Amino acid sequence: METVFDASKAPFVVGAGFGRTGTMSLKLALDKLGMRCYHMAECMKGGKNHDDFFMKLVTLPSRERVERLREFMNTNGFLAAVDFPACAFWRTLCFAFPGAVVCLTRRDFDKWFESVYHTINRPQHDPEIRVYRSFHKMLNTRVGSHIRMVELIVWDGTFGAAKFRLKGHEEDRERIRQIFDANTKAVQNEVPDACLVDMPPGKWAPLVSVLGVSAPKDAFPHVNDTKEFQRYFFTARSYVRIAMAMVVGGFVRVFQGRRRK
Repeated sequence: METVFDASKAPFVVGAGFGRTGTMSLKLALDKLGMRCYHMAECMKGGKNHDDFFMKLVTLPSRERVERLREFMNTNGFLAAVDFPACAFWRTLCFAFPGAVVCLTRRDFDKWFESVYHTINRPQHDPEIRVYRSFHKMLNTRVGSHIRMVELIVWDGTFGAAKFRLKGHEEDRERIRQIFDANTKAVQNEVPDACLVDMPPGKWAPLVSVLGVSAPKDAFPHVNDTKEFQRYFFTARSYVRIAMAMVVGGFVRVFQGRRRK
């Protein structure tokens, strides 16, 4: 049995688990099997066109949304889609690709919550990064477009008014827990057992079994990209500090010039 799929016969793979539940590891595993997989990392590579596509997708009626999402995946050569923003449309993807295999990546809620807080949600609650984000949104840069898409589909569209905060605000944490659990239950209740893969961490067997492909000899990918997020975060914050220092310095020079006059 071949490890790499014949794309014409491959079932589309839908990742229904939220980001930070092992979605990057699953993406790399699917890529290794020959299933080119869409992920937030691919969305960022796609730039403003991809961001605009998903923001537009939210506004479409359900039938057109199915058609457009199918066209997007087929045109770009993707045989699978996991992580945000795609996982927010897992039902749409199932309609777009009948018979799709649905992978449910899961994680202990409290560990997941803290992971989200310290990585993808961190720019939401850091004052300096919020300045950086506002600047890009105002100028409608590529970064600004991505920020708007994430806000629309992830923070507002998925979690609504609930905020990721570690101390206090237990009502927010409980609301997010309900959303997290409801997504898991919806996947388990709505997806036929024959199409559902409840993904245990680090295991090839359930995935390759339902896909009908032999497991690679290499270990299942394990990626901890927290450090990468932190590197991005501190780099962005450094840029903000430099920019703010330049602005303040400019004001000081203007003020001193006026005083000399």
